[in-house]
Amino acid sequence: MRRRLGGLSHRDVLFLACNAAIGIAVGALVLRWPGFAAGLVPPVLWLVLGMGIVEIGGALLLGHGGPLVTYGMRILGLATSFAAYALVSSAFGHA
Repeated sequence: MRRRLGGLSHRDVLFLACNAAIGIAVGALVLRWPGFAAGLVPPVLWLVLGMGIVEIGGALLLGHGGPLVTYGMRILGLATSFAAYALVSSAFGHA
């Protein structure tokens, strides 16, 4: 049984934190290299790819055959990474 933090498991919280870090990293890349935002791969796709890597990597590390998190948590993770990306981009000068 997974321990819960206000309805979220530790795995869910870690998943959201990793997605926030991905959003911050993509936002920092866009700030550092503005051409990155206009490249062949848009920043939002990098957020989705990062989320997939986190989930697949987590499942492999846990030796887990099924999904790491629920679909609802995936949607919340994508929203978290996009919010972190938008916050970094707008707070530091590139919206």
